[in-house]
Amino acid sequence: MSEQLQNQNKKPFYKRTWFFVVVGLVVVGLISTAFAGEEDVTSNPTATESQESVAQVVALVVPDLVGENASDASEELENLGFTQITLQDVSEDERFVVLPTNWFVCEMNPEPTNTLDSDKTLVLLVVKNTESCDSHDSGESATDASPSEESEAGATETATATPTTTEAPDSDSDSDSDSESESAAVEFAWPRMTEIVLEGNGDDVVMLNQEIPTVAAMDVFANSSSRYFGVRPIYASGNSGSSLVNTTDVFEGTVLLKGPGSDEIIGFEVTAEGSWRFVIKSLSEIPKLLPGETFAGNGDGLVRVDETQGLTTIFVVGNSESRYFGVRPHGVSSMSSVINTTDVYDGRVRLDDGTLLLEVTAIGDWKIILE
Repeated sequence: MSEQLQNQNKKPFYKRTWFFVVVGLVVVGLISTAFAGEEDVTSNPTATESQESVAQVVALVVPDLVGENASDASEELENLGFTQITLQDVSEDERFVVLPTNWFVCEMNPEPTNTLDSDKTLVLLVVKNTESCDSHDSGESATDASPSEESEAGATETATATPTTTEAPDSDSDSDSDSESESAAVEFAWPRMTEIVLEGNGDDVVMLNQEIPTVAAMDVFANSSSRYFGVRPIYASGNSGSSLVNTTDVFEGTVLLKGPGSDEIIGFEVTAEGSWRFVIKSLSEIPKLLPGETFAGNGDGLVRVDETQGLTTIFVVGNSESRYFGVRPHGVSSMSSVINTTDVYDGRVRLDDGTLLLEVTAIGDWKIILE
């Protein structure tokens, strides 16, 4: 009888106090481990982010390099930490700056002693060594701001708007002599940039949140409903430029971005019905046409060529729909259109010396053969 009472009073282990204490300790341990794991996971990205942000933007004082050789000035700025350096012709001709050793600095933007973030664009306004900052007329002697005679001697200019150049040996002849055109052409180094994508719908005024080179390309995709579509650049001065696109057709093409003089493009004025998309990129990403090759395109487009020297011709076919068709070369000097017609086109034209880029305005297919 007493055994039965003892057995009845004996509790199962899972109902005893010590069991609940053990279970509680185990649960608390598991929870602590889980939180510790989360802290480890979240701490790793922070460490990675701090490592990725080692290269920081710093504020730098712009040195006074007016009167210096453009190549030397670019190299000095690069050594100081400036990463976006642009060389720009100060004259009204808006020539592409070729070999920087053949140019010298007239002005700087921002001006010397100003502070500029290392990732912002610093513009060197330059003229050729044989020109004057005051007159900008070719052939005149340079003013007191001109560099030494040693830097005036040059060879074939290497197209570049950045400090990176491939220089030919100095020559005893004048930089404008015929020996320049007889030297081998060197690859033109267009300014590099990070691609910018802009998207929208309908009319808009779109401002850029970062600076772009003085010359660049923009792919445009818009007007799928064939209504009206127009794009005009907005300059730093607050003025707007001529239309980059002005059409009632579906538009897919590439246009040239180039501000007048030192006036930079800071945004775009868009007139549209429906969605549109812009992709701004370096001209170094534009297709290149070599001698003897044929390039086929459709609509507005850009084509790079090696700097032309001597007699250079292109054979062009386009405008089968008798709409508008134009071809304009761009290069080391100001150039006019070589084709400007509303008729079906099939012919050969000559390119001026120093041509580096062909700008095509078209509706429909076209092809160019570089001869």
